[in-house]
Amino acid sequence: MGWYFVGNRLLETFLIDTENKQLYNSYLEDSTVKKKEMLERRFSYHVKKIRILSYFIKTLHFESKRFDMKIRNFAYQNPLILDKTSDDYGANLLDLIASDNRFERDLDSNKLEEIIEDKNLNRIVSALTAKQKVILNLIYVKDLQEETVAKQLGITIQAVNKTKKTALNNIRQRYI
Repeated sequence: MGWYFVGNRLLETFLIDTENKQLYNSYLEDSTVKKKEMLERRFSYHVKKIRILSYFIKTLHFESKRFDMKIRNFAYQNPLILDKTSDDYGANLLDLIASDNRFERDLDSNKLEEIIEDKNLNRIVSALTAKQKVILNLIYVKDLQEETVAKQLGITIQAVNKTKKTALNNIRQRYI
């Protein structure tokens, strides 16, 4: 007699372990109280382990978001010298430097597809729209804030954020 738990991920992960699967099959062949208690103990231990792992995963996720927010707030409150405006030039120093042709060549030299080594991921990224590629390149390769990207491209921060999220969701869905 086999085990069929279609759709119940917790039971499927429990029965991946060969000892648990053997114990379950043994219980199905000869149902005794001792085997049932042992099976329930092992399953209870498995459930506790999954809950702890789930808790740690959620904690890491939210703490990483919180850390990222702290870093972004710190960078916003303490801008680099190049991000500050200069009274001598009357314009943003970063904009003046970016208008130099040498930096335009640098923008083209680090394309997103050249950096990605995974062939499957590279294929997925190359299928994105040009706008999505440019925004991902500026945010993740050039390490620019969404606000700076919006200024460079002449669009709103919300448009940058929406395009970035859409691109990442497309990548995530196609990669899985």
